[in-house]
Amino acid sequence: MEWGCIIICIDTRECYRDEIKAKLDRVGNESEICTFPQWTGCDYYVVNLHGSACIQRKDSASELCSQMEELRYDVLPRLINFASELNSNPVLLVEETHMIGDAGYIFRRGKGRVFIETGLHISSYYGFLQSVRLMGIDVITTKGMTESIWYLSALDGFLSRQHYPRHNKSYKPHQQALGALCCIPTIGSKRATKALGECSIAEMLHATEVDGLTKVQLEKVKRVLRSRLT
Repeated sequence: MEWGCIIICIDTRECYRDEIKAKLDRVGNESEICTFPQWTGCDYYVVNLHGSACIQRKDSASELCSQMEELRYDVLPRLINFASELNSNPVLLVEETHMIGDAGYIFRRGKGRVFIETGLHISSYYGFLQSVRLMGIDVITTKGMTESIWYLSALDGFLSRQHYPRHNKSYKPHQQALGALCCIPTIGSKRATKALGECSIAEMLHATEVDGLTKVQLEKVKRVLRSRLT
């Protein structure tokens, strides 16, 4: 492999895998389609002499809006573990296909030119992305698949030690807990910090009230915790 050459592995479960491979080949990147075990949480593996990146790709409107809890508590932790085993960099690549309504709610494209409201406010969307960053995962947003192809192609320079790796960056348990609470709608960093000053996330499962959280917010936390325990 020559200096600067980049290889991109694409998971067989990616619905646009053939189109993605064809576009990458046209711009001069070596790419191949392979099967990643489901436990890896990885859609793309990018590697060159500088380093590597393990990437989970999601569409903002049709996938991310409805899968936030699954991503935060299942898929992305698996991605972190896989990247750690490879001494690699975990990345969430979000293809932003949504529209934002006058009231700030996200709309996804339906059939034809019809847009359907998702019920997710844009502040919750960006709050979720920030909580992912607090997990130690790089978040990259693009405008659809065409731009994400160029992101994958351009990773070559960013994998050098001057820009990467970020995998040496770690977050303490308190910071991870803060990120977990902040990805629950209506809970911001101030409320989460105040709540964690009183008890841990695990203790919140059995608490009747927590300083900093309303009863409704505490119930949301409990529902998330119970879903992870079952």
